[in-house]
Amino acid sequence: MNYDKYRVKYKDTEYVINPLLTKEKGLSDETISKIISKHIEKLRVYEKMKKAEDDNTLQFFADMVREIEFELQDLWGFERDYSFHEWYLVPGCICPKIDNRERRGTKYQIIDLNCPIHGNCHD
Repeated sequence: MNYDKYRVKYKDTEYVINPLLTKEKGLSDETISKIISKHIEKLRVYEKMKKAEDDNTLQFFADMVREIEFELQDLWGFERDYSFHEWYLVPGCICPKIDNRERRGTKYQIIDLNCPIHGNCHD
């Protein structure tokens, strides 16, 4: 199988979206292209987050990532559900990664109160 159609590439980051799921969902080439574009948009926001100099800017960009994740769920044909977002992977987040990955898809999250993005009741 040629994976070029499913490849997300932005600077030094490269990965492939799930080609079997695209077939299962019956996604058109146009929708697949939009999904790839949204992933690249998210990587660009990540890049800006890495350069952010204050918590408010990080939180602003984290909100942008959240909206991109919702748009990706729409494109994939999934219900909008924040519990499936990998919010803990955004640059600058210090919330536990493994604990939150294990809780993905549930209402349970582990927030580090010192996190510049998610702490202090931001979410």
